[in-house]
Amino acid sequence: MELFFEIKDVHVQFDTSKEIVKALNGFSLNVYRGDLIGIVGESGSGKSVAVSSVINLLRPPGRIVSGDVLYKGKSVYNMSKVELERFRGGVISVIPAGARSMLHPMLAVGRQIANVYQAHNPQVSAKEAMEKVVEILELVQIPDPHRRIKALPGEFSGGMAQRVLIAMALVNTPELVIADDATTGLDVTVQAQVLDLIQDRVKKLGSAAILFTHDLGIVAQYCRKVGIMFAGRIIEYCDSVDGLLRAAAHPYTRTLLSGTPGVPIPYEPEVNAAATSRQAISEKGCLAQERCLRCQPVCRAETPDFKEIMPGHFAQCHFAGRDGAI
Repeated sequence: MELFFEIKDVHVQFDTSKEIVKALNGFSLNVYRGDLIGIVGESGSGKSVAVSSVINLLRPPGRIVSGDVLYKGKSVYNMSKVELERFRGGVISVIPAGARSMLHPMLAVGRQIANVYQAHNPQVSAKEAMEKVVEILELVQIPDPHRRIKALPGEFSGGMAQRVLIAMALVNTPELVIADDATTGLDVTVQAQVLDLIQDRVKKLGSAAILFTHDLGIVAQYCRKVGIMFAGRIIEYCDSVDGLLRAAAHPYTRTLLSGTPGVPIPYEPEVNAAATSRQAISEKGCLAQERCLRCQPVCRAETPDFKEIMPGHFAQCHFAGRDGAI
């Protein structure tokens, strides 16, 4: 499969009047066509900041300190304003959480989707744009789309409003779709329909999708690959979700799995729960050193490598893959 999207060692910090908050600390990920990747992280792990950084939409006081994002070898951070406008919504689309807060309350949903479509297809007439809107609303299973294009967001249920956002994200057939906790707050049935739709589009179009979520169950059911995010970076990654579930190597991952029902093998907690979502980031050593129950002197003195412990399975821990070492 073609590697077309690369996130390389991105560091982001927020310069506030009181302190400097390090939100991303070397976030990296490679995306191939056909990929459906789940990134799992607790609240405060940096998921939403990562999404904003990937599309170069971070605003002050946040700033990208170092790293790069490459689309087919070209830096997203060096794109012009015009190139970024084509890139966002055309090449890559984001499905955010909280549909009601993301849609204009006084503008018909059909017009809102049509605006996104025409922004990337200026040659299309208003009539043709609305025909495309009806088509995409049918795709996301909104009943009676010819009538519903005239409805305001307040006339939709939470699940239906979320489908409108998905339609908006898919209308230009992007090569990469990023869902930022897009199923949070939806009932189980609607959640499954939304994820089935994303999965189906990836299969049919040979595109790719990244699901940022706190729900490991969603990832286990829908994703092919999985990354575990902690303190602004991926600390464990596996090309097989089942492979990670059966052989988790990082103490933080094993702690997550210890509280997850249906995991094929039992795990014990090895990392303390965060006292707060604001996490202290040490200048050297392991990111998890202040919370890991198995922390050793080397964990505080040296930053562990992100190493391959089995084919396609990587972890950032000094003792990953060394049974009985800790």
